Amino acid sequence: MPTINTIAADASDPDDLGARMKELYLGKDAPGVIVYNAVIGAPDRLLSSSVAHLQAAYSVDVIGAIVVTQVAAPAMRAAGFGTILVTGGGFADHPIPALATVSLGKAALRSAATMLGADLEPDGIRVATLTIAGQIVAGTFFDPERIAERYWEVVHLDGPWQAEFRFTGE
Repeated sequence: MPTINTIAADASDPDDLGARMKELYLGKDAPGVIVYNAVIGAPDRLLSSSVAHLQAAYSVDVIGAIVVTQVAAPAMRAAGFGTILVTGGGFADHPIPALATVSLGKAALRSAATMLGADLEPDGIRVATLTIAGQIVAGTFFDPERIAERYWEVVHLDGPWQAEFRFTGE
């Protein structure tokens, strides 16, 4: 059975996040798979959000995923493989003004993952967004266990890779 490593870090603080990730990637047996799933999901609007709130949300939603990838990439390059999945959301497709930073964050995260994937693909590192196109609620089509199964399928995908995978509840 593979080893699963987890860390607790403050995704709104890129320096703290990077330092905590380095703890995982400086030792032997560095993880070959990362799932980045962080978001500030509070309702907000662009016209009334403070600059500090907008910056914090962007740090969590986008910059954190980039920092995690920057830290993991050298070890994954050395190993010749790796998979980094970031959790996208349907708000990237259908932004909602009352969930402004989530909507912006998911759109920017998709772009970041696409660019990181293009940069890392020649090194055998796969990067993609797994877009969850619905509200996560236990006991529904968007049950967390069903979503976890989709992550498992994507990580173990043996066929062609793509920049985005979707979970639509089907």
